[in-house]
Amino acid sequence: MFSEEPVSRHLGKLNRSEIWTRLLRDAGHRQLMDFGQFSIIERAQNTYIGKVGFAVFERPLGRADTNIEMSWTLRSQFHRLGYAKRAGSIRN
Repeated sequence: MFSEEPVSRHLGKLNRSEIWTRLLRDAGHRQLMDFGQFSIIERAQNTYIGKVGFAVFERPLGRADTNIEMSWTLRSQFHRLGYAKRAGSIRN
């Protein structure tokens, strides 16, 4: 997913170490914040689509009144199909 041009266009080229760091960050959110990102798997074909969820990345968000961000990274073939919008509407 991270090697696909439409994905890397927005995130920049990531090397193996940076991808590993992102995986650890995602796992750490669940442990430390009790929320985070989760994987989307298409069940019929057992296909990995991407990841979505909420995160604290500790970066300036302008005039936002929170530091929690909605975040998603999807394989390019699943862009513009409503996955991020749907995930953002789910409540625990």
